[in-house]
Amino acid sequence: MARRLHLICGESGAATLRLALSDSCRHDQILVFPNILQYGLLPTAFDEEPVRKYVDSCRDMFLMGKSECEGVVEAILSFSNFDFSGYDDIILWHGDTVGDTLFYYMVCYMLSVELHEVCINRIRPMLPNPNTSVSLTICSVDNIKVLLYSIAKIPQNNQVHAARMWQRWIESPSELRVSTQCGEIIGVSKDFLDEIIIKTCGREWRSAARVVGEILCDTGFIVGDNFLHNRMICLARCGALSVRRNVKSFTDMACNIEGSRDPILVDGVDVGQLRLFEVSV
Repeated sequence: MARRLHLICGESGAATLRLALSDSCRHDQILVFPNILQYGLLPTAFDEEPVRKYVDSCRDMFLMGKSECEGVVEAILSFSNFDFSGYDDIILWHGDTVGDTLFYYMVCYMLSVELHEVCINRIRPMLPNPNTSVSLTICSVDNIKVLLYSIAKIPQNNQVHAARMWQRWIESPSELRVSTQCGEIIGVSKDFLDEIIIKTCGREWRSAARVVGEILCDTGFIVGDNFLHNRMICLARCGALSVRRNVKSFTDMACNIEGSRDPILVDGVDVGQLRLFEVSV
């Protein structure tokens, strides 16, 4: 039987792919890269020092603890040092999100071997909103079983173009990358949504979780909730937003779920979880 290696960006999608392969009685190997390429100053090389520098730049945009950062560094280095020889097919899964697109560019830059792909956009007609960006995260096991029949070779000229695109982005000083309505990836500063955050908060006290949810929907999910949460904390620390404890939250339940989570305090308010606090201008 041919040895197949599947390359995936993000653990959530990889978990679903594992189930689909198991149901199909396949024993293919899966190699996962952390889903963080949309954020931070991209590494110019995949040696330990530039990778750690990259993860540190991502940490400034997320609520990542030291152990989580170490895990991300280890995952990136494991991916880059992996022995890709000995496989009959190396299959790159990707959608059209910023993270997936950059992952596609990165793999084509790293590997000069023949690559195959599964373009997840094929399931777009099945989605309630066909304008939604598609990633493996939203696929069901049944979706993936269908997609397994759509594996195709990536043309050499496409691989070369993708590799050039990755070279362009690692030379960019942009600390955040987002997609425009026409699908073009552009570099922006990490505070580019701050004005929208402040406007959505308003002068009345509102749940932080509700504010983040509304921004995600209104902007088409061009960033993740962790990024917005972190920006909200930054705005509170500089005085642009006020925070207070959300008296309606189930604080004890939340803390039990998180275990021994250290609180993140702003003006004496724990803002470590969106459900725990309210915001206003």
